[in-house]
Amino acid sequence: MALIRFVNTIVDLEQRGTYAQSIVSLAGRIGMPAWFVELRHAGTHETLPSLAALQSACHQALGWLNDYYWNKQTRTLPPDTQIHVREALLKYLAVQKKTPVTKRARKP
Repeated sequence: MALIRFVNTIVDLEQRGTYAQSIVSLAGRIGMPAWFVELRHAGTHETLPSLAALQSACHQALGWLNDYYWNKQTRTLPPDTQIHVREALLKYLAVQKKTPVTKRARKP
């Protein structure tokens, strides 16, 4: 599940020292919503959350990535590179809106 991998990957980058810290404390340190961690825990150790909950979480996770990572990265790019990146993202989003979910490429 993408959300489990997302939370694990981002939070693992914050692990420091000899002893592992809890995922919820690491997530709190970087400003990740605790409910992402709770959903990850449910999907890993309990029953899979509903599709609606996972879709909402993925949508909000993209927003979190934009706010906490991509916006910071963008400020370090030269202006001409920012323009190229913005144009590429807008083209991608336009294609995504036109392509039904059932027609998008899926991994087997």
